[in-house]
Amino acid sequence: MSDEEMNELNRQLRALTEQQNNAPKAEFAGLSSEQVFWLNHHPLEEGCVVRWREDISDEVLAQVPLLTFAVDLLSRLREKEVKLTAKGNLPARMVKEWYATGLIAQYDLDKGITKLSSEDDCYFATTLKYVLGGLRWTKKRHGKLSLTARGKKVLAGPRQAMLEQLFLQHFTNFNLGYFDGYDDDGGLQHLFGFFLVLLLKKGKDWQKNTAYVEAMLEAFPMLVDSFPSDRYVTQGKAARNAIEVRFLDRSLSFYGLLRFRGGHRILENNREVMATDLFRSLFRFEPDARRPEREEDVDAQIRSALFDAEMGGVSWSSGDLPAELQKQFHDQIRAFHAGDGAGRVTIGSLLSGLELPAPDSLDSEEAAVGEIEKLLLALQEKHVFFEPPHHLPPSRLYRFLTTDFLAHEIPTPNPMMPAFVPLESIDPELAQPPATVLAAEDFMVMLFTLDEPLPEDRFHHVMRLHGEVAPREAALAHANAWRAQWSAITPLSFAPGPIQEADGFITYPFVQVRFETTDHAGNTQEREWVGVVQLIPVDDDWLVYGGSFQEEGGLGFGF
Repeated sequence: MSDEEMNELNRQLRALTEQQNNAPKAEFAGLSSEQVFWLNHHPLEEGCVVRWREDISDEVLAQVPLLTFAVDLLSRLREKEVKLTAKGNLPARMVKEWYATGLIAQYDLDKGITKLSSEDDCYFATTLKYVLGGLRWTKKRHGKLSLTARGKKVLAGPRQAMLEQLFLQHFTNFNLGYFDGYDDDGGLQHLFGFFLVLLLKKGKDWQKNTAYVEAMLEAFPMLVDSFPSDRYVTQGKAARNAIEVRFLDRSLSFYGLLRFRGGHRILENNREVMATDLFRSLFRFEPDARRPEREEDVDAQIRSALFDAEMGGVSWSSGDLPAELQKQFHDQIRAFHAGDGAGRVTIGSLLSGLELPAPDSLDSEEAAVGEIEKLLLALQEKHVFFEPPHHLPPSRLYRFLTTDFLAHEIPTPNPMMPAFVPLESIDPELAQPPATVLAAEDFMVMLFTLDEPLPEDRFHHVMRLHGEVAPREAALAHANAWRAQWSAITPLSFAPGPIQEADGFITYPFVQVRFETTDHAGNTQEREWVGVVQLIPVDDDWLVYGGSFQEEGGLGFGF
C-alpha cells in the first residue's frame, strides 16, 4: 500500500470514528459518546448537555438547603470564629439547629434509630464542613473555624455563583463514598453529570429508585468491576448500593433536588423518586450541545501528526492532555521501541532523599505504623499507589516495603499514568492471607449464618465469657442466644485490621463489620460493629477462644 493510499485510509478511519462518536446511543439515554465524554470530564461547562440556568432568582436559590446552611455558617464566621470540638467537629448545637429546620431528611435520624448528638451523626453537616474547607472559604486553626478572604468575597457576591462553586466542589472533589463502606476505585464519583441527565429526562414522573441505578449500569457497565467482591456482597450488589446511596440519599437530596415516596430502600424496597421543581429551576438540558473547538485541540493533533510521521504509525491525543504530559507519553513510546529500558525504574529510585530507618531499629509496632504512613504518602506524591495487606503486622509490612518493594521495577509513573502496584506482582505468597485471617473471617460467617449451627470443632474447649474462663458449651449457648434474636442476618461488608500476637494468642481486629438484622416481627436494621476475634493454636489449627464487638450505644456481642 502506497503512502497516499495509507493516508486516504487513515482519513476514512478518522471520519468513521468521528461519525460513531457523534451518533446517539440508547445506552447513553440518547447522548453520543462525545457528549458523554465532555459531560464526565467538563460537567456543567460550555458544550455540556447539562448547564445551570442563567439568572436564577434569589427566591429560588433560597430554597436550596445546603446553600442556606453554607450562607448561615459563613455569616456566623464573619461575625466571629466558631470553636470546634476536640475532635474537630462543628458545634453540636449548630448542627441540631440545621437539622431541626427539616430542610434535609436523614432516615436514621428521622426514625430515631440514631440520636443526633454530634456532627458525626449528620451527613450533610460533615459534607458542608469539608466542602467549604476544600473551597478555602473557611480555615481551621488552633481548634477554631474562621472565614478566609475568599470566604468573605464569595459571601458578599451573588448567591448563584456560590451555589455553582459549592455544588461542583462537592461532586468533583469531596469523596461521595465518605459515608459508606463500599471500597471502589472512585470512578463512580465522576459520573454525577450523567445522573443529572437521567433526572432531567426521567424525573418529571415517579420512578423506582432502581430505574436510575440500572440506567447508570447500562451506560457504564464497567462500574461493577470497580467494586471488589467478598463473601458478604457481590460486585454488582455493591455497585448498585453505592449508586443509590451516594447520589439519591447522601448528596443530591442535600440540595432539595429530589422527592421520595414509598418505604425505605432496604426495609421495604418500594421507594420511588422524582425530581423537584427546584431541580428544573436550577438545571437545563441542551440535547444538541457539542464540545467547543479549542486551539489546544488543534495543537494536540499537530503534535500527534508530527509524532506519527516520526514513528510511522497513527495516534490521537485529546486537547485535555497538557503538552508536557503528551511529550512524556511520546518519550515513553520512543523508549519502548528503542528497547533501552529507559521507561522503567525501581520504586526506591523515586524516593531519593527520603530517610527510612532500618526495620530492626524500630522499637514498637506503633513506630512501624508511623513509618509506613510516611512511606506510602511519599509514594503517592510520586504517583505510585500500593494497597497494604491488612493481615500483616506493621513491623513485618515495613520490612517488606523497605526491601523487596523498593527494589521492584515499574514503568516510570507520572500524573496521567500512575503506577498501581499489587502485592501479588511482587510476592504472591505474602499476598495470601494466613490461616489466622481465614479462621477469624470464617467465625464471622458462621456467626451470621443462622440456618446452620455453630460447629463446636471450630471453638476451643475452654473460652472467654464475660471476662472469665468458661466451658465451650457455655460460650456457645451465649452465642446462640444472641443469634436467636433474629430471623435473618445479611452481611454487608467488613474491614479488617493488622493481626496482633501475644502470649500464644492471635487477636484479629475488625475496624468495621456492617450487617442487617431482621427480628421475628420483621423489623430490619442496619448495624455496624468494631471489635476483635481471639484465636488460639491447637494441633496446627487456629480455634476461636473469644471475641468482643461493640456498636454505637454500647450494644454488641461478646464472649
